[in-house]
Amino acid sequence: MEHKSHPHHTLISDSSRDDIYTCADCRFVGMGPRYRCKEGCNFQVHECCMAPLRPSFIRVPLFKDCKFEFLDLPPGVGVDHRFCDACGTDVKGGVYHCYHCDRDLHPCCAYLKDEVIGHVQFRLRKEPKSSCMMCNMKRLSKKKKTWWYVSEEEEFGLHVHCAIKLLLREGIAGGGGGGGLAIVKRIGEEKLKVDVRGKKKKKREWSTTLKTVRKIAEMVIAFVISVAMGNPTAFLVNLVATVIRD
Repeated sequence: MEHKSHPHHTLISDSSRDDIYTCADCRFVGMGPRYRCKEGCNFQVHECCMAPLRPSFIRVPLFKDCKFEFLDLPPGVGVDHRFCDACGTDVKGGVYHCYHCDRDLHPCCAYLKDEVIGHVQFRLRKEPKSSCMMCNMKRLSKKKKTWWYVSEEEEFGLHVHCAIKLLLREGIAGGGGGGGLAIVKRIGEEKLKVDVRGKKKKKREWSTTLKTVRKIAEMVIAFVISVAMGNPTAFLVNLVATVIRD
């Protein structure tokens, strides 16, 4: 296959690598399966960013009134600080944009699933009722917004943004060479904040529930990171499941 930003060389699919890279199309981090230059150039792109595999227009469940069109660059030449409306981080390259609502989505973020199912089911939402288990806040700021994964009774929530921040920290700190095991280690080191004040369950019931919630939360974080890196095959999720399994 060919990519218009790298027209002189053929790109081949590569599912054998585990290192962190920067996608040459959307300029966001990636890991796992990718398309790379056959001639050895350091040109790599997410699978979801690889035309002609990438659709020109998409719709997403959380923005039902939006029709997102793929653009090679964010709208408005020279405009700084456009943010992805799913993860709240900067949009720098290829992006899905809705002209009607002025919303942006990283190509990978557009593929976040509506729900992650385990012993506790987490569903994708725009607005939460509880604080994020990673940052202990509800909202990022007035300018930045992020989607959430929220438990069934909306008692526990996780910012998509916070999971992405963990990924970005590991990618920068590890110089792109940390790979899946390094990410899993970072997830395990996160001190998830679970506030049970005002909850109706007995202390013993909460002790059992919190252990389960923490484990499922780790799976959700791994899933978000996996998809955001262009690896919706759940490589990280499977890796986390192996590491935290009883």
